[in-house]
Amino acid sequence: MSTLVLIHSPLVGPMTWEAVASELEIMGPKVIVVSLPDSRRLKPPYGPAFATAVADSMSHLPASESVILVGHSNSGLRLATYGQAATRKVDGYILVDSGIPGQSADPEALAIARRQATKGQVPSWSDEVLRFEIASDLLRATFGAQLPSAWPLALFEEEIQKVKGWPDAPCGYLELTDQYPDSVDYAYDQDWALAEAPGTHFEMLNSPATVAEALLDLLDQMEIDWEQ
Repeated sequence: MSTLVLIHSPLVGPMTWEAVASELEIMGPKVIVVSLPDSRRLKPPYGPAFATAVADSMSHLPASESVILVGHSNSGLRLATYGQAATRKVDGYILVDSGIPGQSADPEALAIARRQATKGQVPSWSDEVLRFEIASDLLRATFGAQLPSAWPLALFEEEIQKVKGWPDAPCGYLELTDQYPDSVDYAYDQDWALAEAPGTHFEMLNSPATVAEALLDLLDQMEIDWEQ
């Protein structure tokens, strides 16, 4: 049996996955929700600190226990480096509404961040922007409280390390929006497991049970034993 390790984007907080984790624990799998360090308190490169936090989150597991790494958004791009830093067997990787490890970041998103930046800082999302992503006023306010007022531009500009030989385990892709068509096409071409939970980029907050079920569907397609 494997433990699901749910990893939020470095731009946001662990609340991203907490509701889904609660649903998964009811359904059966063991789950860990990672809390990545605040990029404002780090110096670039940021990747090693994020990878260390992921590895540390699993340190209490028995040495023989394997894991499934699940990365949302920017952490999907970093799954190969997280797997490289893991001190235990990785049974699989699931990317959630993200780019593909080893591929270049979205140049349009980087250009937008550079235009918005002031003195090396990119302003965080406003409540108005988040209204399109998170329906509940209460959830949106709680989620927004985990966001910094701004992110370092260097975080967007950082080139994520490529890991030779990745993937070294089965992969799955969970599509939440139509923002990553090239990633979906790549996953299809590579014969990865595919699932959908249509909604917004933060659909795990709006419909946690649906997202949890989609993750379990991917594990079944990947032939990974998730039941205790």
